[in-house]
This record gives sequence, structure tokens and C-alpha cells, in this order.
Amino acid sequence: MQAQKNNDYLLPVFPKGEFMLPMNLPLNLSGNFCETRKAHFHTGIDIKTNEREGEPVFAVENGYVSRIAVSPVGYGNALYITHPNGYTTVYGHLKSFNEAIAELVRKEQYKKKSFPVDITLPKDSIKVTKGMQIALSGNSGGSGGPHLHFEIRDAKERPLNPLLFGYTLQDDVSPIANAIEIFGLTDKDFQPATRIALKKAGYAYQPDERLIKVNDSKVGIAVNTFDRYTNSKNSIGVYSISLKDNGRKIFMYKNDRISFDEKRMIIAHLDYPIFLNEGGAAFHKCFIEPGNRMKSYPMLFNNGMIDLSDDAKHYIEIEIEDFNQNKSVVSFVLIRDYESDFFEKSSKPFQKIIYTDSLNEINARFFSCTIPGKSLVKNTLLNFSESDAAFPNAVSKVISLNKSFEHLLDYYTLSIKTEIADNEREKALIVWVDEKGKTVAKGGRFNNDFVTASVREFGKFFVALDTIPPVIKAQNISPFSSAGTANRKWCFNISDNLSGIDTYDAYIDSDWALAEYDAKFDKLCAIIPQNLGSGEHLLTILVRDERKNQTEFTTKFNQ
Repeated sequence: MQAQKNNDYLLPVFPKGEFMLPMNLPLNLSGNFCETRKAHFHTGIDIKTNEREGEPVFAVENGYVSRIAVSPVGYGNALYITHPNGYTTVYGHLKSFNEAIAELVRKEQYKKKSFPVDITLPKDSIKVTKGMQIALSGNSGGSGGPHLHFEIRDAKERPLNPLLFGYTLQDDVSPIANAIEIFGLTDKDFQPATRIALKKAGYAYQPDERLIKVNDSKVGIAVNTFDRYTNSKNSIGVYSISLKDNGRKIFMYKNDRISFDEKRMIIAHLDYPIFLNEGGAAFHKCFIEPGNRMKSYPMLFNNGMIDLSDDAKHYIEIEIEDFNQNKSVVSFVLIRDYESDFFEKSSKPFQKIIYTDSLNEINARFFSCTIPGKSLVKNTLLNFSESDAAFPNAVSKVISLNKSFEHLLDYYTLSIKTEIADNEREKALIVWVDEKGKTVAKGGRFNNDFVTASVREFGKFFVALDTIPPVIKAQNISPFSSAGTANRKWCFNISDNLSGIDTYDAYIDSDWALAEYDAKFDKLCAIIPQNLGSGEHLLTILVRDERKNQTEFTTKFNQ
């Protein structure tokens, strides 16, 4: 059997040296391309800004602004510039745009009466030149601290590793490997993986016992690894991993390009329950699960699975490399031995096996669900139960489907039976209990005694009613306050107990006013217009949650 080369992985020759740095700061990263994050791979690089906002951000090459997006989540304030060479650069988590761009955004916000906007611009309507200041760096959207998120995308909107374009980093540190996992891949046994710690031995990482005897004829390997840059304490993702079996390369993973529809494949690529349960420990599988549709594997043989049916020793080498070609090697030997107790057959009780090549349906007394095979990482043992409510706000049975740290690649449909009054139906929604025990609203609609929602996780679910309106707390305003503050903003903390904030609006004397929302800080700031006349004015804040519960806050102020 010949090695399978992935033709979808073919890369063009990238222009090196054409793009300047987006800031007048050293290229010091807090996150790199395709670093492992919760439910996604990171699609750019995160450039440090010395833990402060307001650093000038520049266009890296001539081009035009093709898109401007403002959001309380995600990239926050983001700018997209398309360049003559066909690539688009993206600048995320910005504090503010330059004057011309900010004016366009403000007009669109007032036109649509909405803080979040997503503006697509025609070619050359806003031209930029290389080195032109386009924005200030910030901490907007879903950012975990001040930095610039920077991406380069191709003409198909696929993010590319910016280091392919000639950006350089000081890096003489090799990746670190802590452990391996060995998976038994004989499906009929559904064997759990076995973890083995590694130690540095010369230039390689090895287990204490180099010869590993396993009682299965087909296995897969995962390696727990991460990287660092010179003079940096940040743990970042590795660039490439390859696996050799008796000197023959059978697997390669490389972080050069990713599509947005592949981001969630991190759930199939990693041992994802370990990632959730152990603080982001990334065990990269060096084999392809049936549900893994990612294209980041330039070369495969037998999908990276190791065939031990010849009863011979298999010398395994895992080579881990960063972009600067610093390497680490993990080495050990595998052999099949059916007298070994390496794998214990799963004793997990289950009611059903659900398959990757089927539409899986479960119909029970108090719930039903339909799980498309494409949502599954692999064939899965499913254990489910219906129990009396163990949560104070539950108005249904609590439905358990395996464990909450088992996430799926795509949505499935879950319906839970409930008996509620007619006037409560629009307030009903499905609630999921996450891996940390936190309740998370999943929405849904009532129909024929069931609430139905689309979900992408297993775990505990129940129906609850959200009848409580959001809470609005003023930060810097009191009755008859003066609006003559330096930043001309009245700020509030807004929060909701269950379904989440859906809409928010501010009005001054019945006229709509822009209100900037930062979801991560639960902060809403109403902007006082510059042309507001002197005298007494009325400020009204309206906040509505996803179940249409509304809170109104009003106060008078003097201008």
C-alpha cells in the first residue's frame, strides 16, 4: 500500500518580505497559528502589546478595506484589508479605527440602530497604503487581554500561517513532550487509551520501559506536546508532528493552512476530553479518527494506524518540530502480545452503539434525539438515562447522555418532554450542564409537549423556564448627573440569569443612541452625542434576554 499524499494540502509559493509588521513592536507572540483552543484551532497569531491598549496598528501592504466588523464577542473591532497580491490581512480586538473608518462605522451603526455591524465594502472605496495607521490595538470582543490578533487569508478565505510570509521570531527552543497515549483500535472492544509518561533521554523522549507490549493488533498514538519561544514563558502550539513505524513515515500533521469549517475538527484531532479535563493538555492524535475531516495532514499511510499483526517489533519515532526547525523526538518500541494486560476491555455500561456512517435515533419516554453520523468522532457507546429533577429550576426530567466532556463535531437534535402552562411555553428552553458543572442555555422551541434544540455536546440536559428579566446596574451615573465627563459615556453592568443578553438599546429623549457592549465584562456604555443640546435630558436603557424578558432603566441628566 502506497502512502496517501493529500492533494488538498498543496501550497503555493508565498511572497516573503512583502508584508511589513502590523505594529512598531517586536514580533513577540502570546499565541501562534493553529494553537489548540477550546472547540477551535487559533486562526492567526496574537502579537503582544506590552499588556496595554492603544498601540498604533498599520496596514502591512497597499490595498483597500474590504470589510469592517464590530461585535461584543469574537474579534471585537476588526478590520480586513485586501491586497493586490490576492491575500487579505485581518486585524482583530482593536480599540478603535482611524478617523475615516470610524466615521463610516458610526454612520452604519446609527443607520441600522445597532452596535454590532458587519460592513462589506466595494473595491477601492477606502484605499490604504503600506504603513498607514489604520487603528489602535485593544482588548475588544472575546480577547483575554490586550493584544493584536493578526491573520493572513488566501482568496478562498482560508487562514494561513503568517510565518510563511517571512516574519521571523527568535526561537532556539525545541518542543517539549510529556507523555503519549496508546489507543486500541479494534472497535469491537472499545478499549480506553493508556497513558505513558515520558522522560528526556539524550536527544529523545522515551518511556521508562522502552519496549511496550500491547494486547491489540491495531493501535494509534497520541503525543502530549507544546512549544515555547526563546525568552518567553508562554506555552504555544507546535508546528508539525510526524510518526515513523520502522523508519517509514505513516503520518504527518502540519500547521500551514486551515479552513473555518475545519476549526471544530480539533475535537477529533485531540484527545478532547483530556484537553477539557486537564487544563488544555493537548494530546495530538497521530492517526485519523473516522469523523476527522481536517486537511492538515500532508501525508498518511493507513491513516496513521500501526498494524502489529506481524508480531514483530515496531520501532516508533514521533518527530515534533517548530517553525524554526527546532526538533524533538519521542522513541519507543511496540509489539503485540495477547498475554499482556496493557488494554483493559471497557466495562462501561451502555444501551446503544451509535455509528459515524448512520443517522442514529434514540426514542425514550421523556426525550428523543437524532444524531447524524458526521457529528461523531468515532463509533461511540451511548449510555442514557432519565431521572427526576436534581436542579431547582428544572421543569422536566434530567436527561443524561454520556458525559459533558464528550463534545461532538456538529449539531444533533434533542427534544425533552415537559408539562408547562400555555403562558410559559415561550419562556422554556433546554439547559446543558457543562464539564465544570455550570448551566448553559441552549435555547429551543416548544412544540407538542417537547422543547427541541440543536446541541453539540453530551452530558446532562433539562428544560427550564426563564421568566427573570436582565439586571441593569449603573456604574457612573446618578439622577441629574452632568454629561460633561471626559469620555462622554454613561456605563452600566448588564447581566442575565439564564438565556443570555439578546438585545440592548439606549435612547436619549426618545432618540436612539449608540451603546457599546463588551460581553466579557458585561459592560454597556451609552455614548452621549456631541451635538446634544444643553439642559435636562432623559436617558433610557432597554435590555432584553433571549426569552424576551425586558428591563428598562431611566434617569435624567443635565448637559
